[in-house]
Amino acid sequence: MKTTKTPTIKATVNYDPALLKSNHIYLAATDNEKIYVDDLFQQMPLYVRIYLLLHEEGHIIAGHPHKRDLSQELEADQYAVKKMSKILVCKALLHLIKVFMRIDWTIAAEFMVRLNDLGYSRAKGMYIIAPNGLRFTVETIRQYL
Repeated sequence: MKTTKTPTIKATVNYDPALLKSNHIYLAATDNEKIYVDDLFQQMPLYVRIYLLLHEEGHIIAGHPHKRDLSQELEADQYAVKKMSKILVCKALLHLIKVFMRIDWTIAAEFMVRLNDLGYSRAKGMYIIAPNGLRFTVETIRQYL
């Protein structure tokens, strides 16, 4: 298992794809002590990996419980914005939306809401078409989160 450090608080990062998969989690997660990443994380561009590590670090610093709500995800995103910039965080979320449209559209939908909540002006006009053909905007997705 490869261990590295995050850019700021030096939380331990463990490569443990089996742990994430067994918990139905993609990319990265934290137990509020360590950050765990998977194979998909390794395939992301550097700015996306940095965003993901900072996002998880935001959860650690805020002491969020393991079962998180949308406001806590936004708080962790805002932490990443403070550390790397709003432009790069929005760019990372846009990249993740594109990736997850091929993997799990519901995760892409949550990223779209978070992008909107960070103030990305074009998010209000974005939508996702589900496999059943239904069209979901930020406001319709928010009802399900």
